[in-house]
Amino acid sequence: MTHYKVFYDHFDGIEVPIWLVLNIRENKIDWTNCNYSFQVQAPFDLHPSEYFDQFALNVSITMDELTLNSKEHHIGINLDLVKSRIIEHDVNFNDVSNFVIQMSDLEEVLSYTIGD
Repeated sequence: MTHYKVFYDHFDGIEVPIWLVLNIRENKIDWTNCNYSFQVQAPFDLHPSEYFDQFALNVSITMDELTLNSKEHHIGINLDLVKSRIIEHDVNFNDVSNFVIQMSDLEEVLSYTIGD
């Protein structure tokens, strides 16, 4: 099972999830694979945004790097694209601590349906 945290902020007095943070060291991401797939399903264990570790080596995952998966509630990350972007910035991808995904991007990708 993939371990992640969902961080929220308050908007109009309501807790709104803003980031899904995937600890890639804890989840032992294998960078030799092209993709990493995991299950995302509510309800989430929410954490206040002020507890987000801004000093860790966090990498934002863009919408282009998210992939659909044929399994329900699963999402994929194109590791080849992420690795290329990280290397482009002279960072060793093995030093990365977390992937950070905007919840709005995640919701949009999960709302797509895979046709037969």
